[in-house]
Amino acid sequence: MIDTAGLRETHDPIEREGIARARARAAAADLVVHLSAPDAAEEAPPASGAPIWRYINKADLLAGTQGNAISVTQGQGMDDFVARLTGFAASQMPQGDAPMLTRARHRQHLEACRGELIAAQSRDDDPVLQAEHLRLAAQALGPHRPHRHRRPARRDFP
Repeated sequence: MIDTAGLRETHDPIEREGIARARARAAAADLVVHLSAPDAAEEAPPASGAPIWRYINKADLLAGTQGNAISVTQGQGMDDFVARLTGFAASQMPQGDAPMLTRARHRQHLEACRGELIAAQSRDDDPVLQAEHLRLAAQALGPHRPHRHRRPARRDFP
């Protein structure tokens, strides 16, 4: 699930880039949830081959409930939204057996991560140890997650 920039006209080049990325994400999405404020002008949802669900957010500011209206602050419509989203997600998953990992090393890394997460949960009395277990959990996934800030290897030559 990705929260993207709002789709609107702008002259700001940075906002235009964010909007272009939002449109690209929508085009590749499995589902688009198009939120608009109750006082916003009617706008077309982004182009997408996926289903598009239109919702009005901030329903607590509306005089009456209209269609798919939700309010995160008051919880209005959220139970129905979550149930609908859960049903959609379940419909997209393959039925039958759970997905299997095809490489033993992937399973080993995931099991190590799981073990550290369980250990972190059990140490709610000590935030320092909890943080250490979370660090080790992330480290266990290290070979499978992107590295953005790697330091170059240090080489000492004689």
